Amino acid sequence: KTPKLGPALGSMILGLIAAAVFSSMAMNPEATQAQLPMLAIAQSIDPRLGYVSAVPLLFGMFGTSLSAIVAVLAYGESRIPSLHSRRGPVTAVLATITWVGSLFGFDKLIGVLYPICGYVGITVIVLLIERRIYQLRHRDTQPQV
Repeated sequence: KTPKLGPALGSMILGLIAAAVFSSMAMNPEATQAQLPMLAIAQSIDPRLGYVSAVPLLFGMFGTSLSAIVAVLAYGESRIPSLHSRRGPVTAVLATITWVGSLFGFDKLIGVLYPICGYVGITVIVLLIERRIYQLRHRDTQPQV
C-alpha cells in the first residue's frame, strides 16, 4: 500500500504546485517576461515578499548546482580515478564553469543547450538502432564466447 501511496501523494502535491504556478502566471501575464516569473509576482505583491522569496530560491539554486557538480565529479572519479586526489581544484573549476554559464541567462543557455542535447540524443538513438540492426544481421557470423 505504501509504495503506491507515496508516488500518488507526490504526484498530487506536484500537480497542486503546478496549478498554483500556472494560475499565478495566468493572473499576472506580464511576469512571464521576467527571468524568474514567480519572484516577479512576489515582488509585485510586496517588495519585502520578493526578498523573502529570493532567499529560498537562492538556496534551491545553490543546492541544485552543488548536487550537479558533485554528481559530475563522482562520475568523473569513476572514470578517471586520479581525479580523487584533485577533488578540490576540480570542484572549483566545475563551480567556475557553472558560474560562467549562469552569466548567459537561463533562457539563452537553454536555447542553445536543449537543441544540442536533442541533436546528440537523436544521433545516439539512430546509432543504437543501427547497432541493433547490425547485430541481428550478423548474429550467425559472430564468434561464441
